Amino acid sequence: MSVAGSRDRDIEPPGTRVHRECESLAGVTRGAPPCNGCRVRTVTPCATPAATGGTVVPPFRLCEQWFPAGCEIVEQGESGRQFFVVTEGWAVQYELLKNGGRQILDFLLPGSTAGFHPEGEARSPHFVQTLTGVRACKLSTAGFLRAAKSNPALALRLAAVASQSHYRSLRRLTLIGRRTARERVAVLLFELHRRAQRWSLSPWEDEIPLPLTQEHIGDALGLTNVHVNRMLRELREDGVLVLKNGMLRLLDPGRLAEIAGHEEHRFVRHPPPGASTLREHRQATALT
Repeated sequence: MSVAGSRDRDIEPPGTRVHRECESLAGVTRGAPPCNGCRVRTVTPCATPAATGGTVVPPFRLCEQWFPAGCEIVEQGESGRQFFVVTEGWAVQYELLKNGGRQILDFLLPGSTAGFHPEGEARSPHFVQTLTGVRACKLSTAGFLRAAKSNPALALRLAAVASQSHYRSLRRLTLIGRRTARERVAVLLFELHRRAQRWSLSPWEDEIPLPLTQEHIGDALGLTNVHVNRMLRELREDGVLVLKNGMLRLLDPGRLAEIAGHEEHRFVRHPPPGASTLREHRQATALT
């Protein structure tokens, strides 16, 4: 879908707040394109058409919106009348501390939910900022809650989505409190690689775009930029991975899984149909 489409913000509901610097750049697509073609639908609160009363477009869906990189699509202290489901791109969820420090709580990839508060009028405890251009569906919190009252499947779907984010938060707490700096960096990059693979056009590849700076990694793991740089250098010199120019390349996925504390058999890359092994696929590709 072209970003250069309609940018008429008049179709947005009253009370919508978009970061002032981004408001003139954010694009809103007029109307609601069919949701049954959405590739992240099955892992979002939208669930399936059957879960929303058999409709293709759920009644609580307001619009689809595009944000350029660097936009705050949710502000700390903002009222939670709407929330977002990321369908394309990367964003970061973080809390800004009184001393000016930043704690990154989660990285949001396609399928992630941002800005949902059950009370509707509750103030957001965190910011959500885009790391790349982000396409997201804007949903009405009140509309979703009304639909969930008559259709418990929606509430269960939201609980499932929220539990994944909660699980990552608990793992991050253990990571920061009980793991070495090397292990922290390895775990974070390992898990981001696995999450990004899910939506990659080539999920069997060892290289993915990773739009993070060393500062992002440090703010997520409680490490200084100098410490992050040292850990990345060690992992590179040990032949484990390379993070350079916004690309993460795994040199030894099994070794990375071992450092991260994951069983190697859980890190399985499946070749495409017709290729019995990943090596055969690459050999065939090299000949074309």
